[in-house]
Amino acid sequence: MFTIYFNGFIVVLLFFMSTSAMAVEKLKNKTLSVVDSEYTYINDEFKGQGFVKKIISSETGMGFYYFVFVEKPIKKEEYKGKVITDYGLKVDGEWGEIKKEKEDDITYTTKNLRAYILLSDHGGYDRIQKFQDDGNAIYWPDFVYNDCFVDDADNDGYPEFYLTYFGLSDGLDAKPLKIIVYNSKVKVGDGFMKAKMTAFYPVGNEGDNYRVEYDEAWLSLPDAIKTRTKKILDGYNSNMPNVVTSK
Repeated sequence: MFTIYFNGFIVVLLFFMSTSAMAVEKLKNKTLSVVDSEYTYINDEFKGQGFVKKIISSETGMGFYYFVFVEKPIKKEEYKGKVITDYGLKVDGEWGEIKKEKEDDITYTTKNLRAYILLSDHGGYDRIQKFQDDGNAIYWPDFVYNDCFVDDADNDGYPEFYLTYFGLSDGLDAKPLKIIVYNSKVKVGDGFMKAKMTAFYPVGNEGDNYRVEYDEAWLSLPDAIKTRTKKILDGYNSNMPNVVTSK
């Protein structure tokens, strides 16, 4: 409110700030543990679907959310590493074994992945969003939990839910890292808009190159959210020194 004087009269001018210009309430995120009462309640609700591996609570200006991740193991296969023995002249001049090395054992766990976005409502919750991807004999999807979180990258008060997982598979086809964003500002049906970027990592097929693909929903995201997803990918690639990316 501003007060000015004009020809002896007091004129009061009121300026109302738009919602977009008002201070946006910051997210209050917490990764729940077994000591939290909400963890026990949600774990009991979902334990029939598998093992609850991570729950993020997020207090926002738009409501109180839970981001829940569930894994259901289907099958585990273990492959023992080969033992490689080198022969040659030993110190005593005799011919024989001079070195033995064992390759690492490999374990493939086939599992079904689930994730849910829940909105707290009068002591319970509503299921807003569901993600699922099922493994099989030649496909082993796995969450990248460090890159599964809630954020408000564009500071508009509407949270985004980031889900990252890797799709390991048999054969020489390129392996995908998928980064999914659920944007709560854009409603689709009873849920949120889902946007996805996918990075493909070559593992052997001739002619395969590292590449990144974006769906139409991702292309429509605000720049700040796009930048946040690219930051996830850059962090992942920094831990994979053999990945050659093009700018």
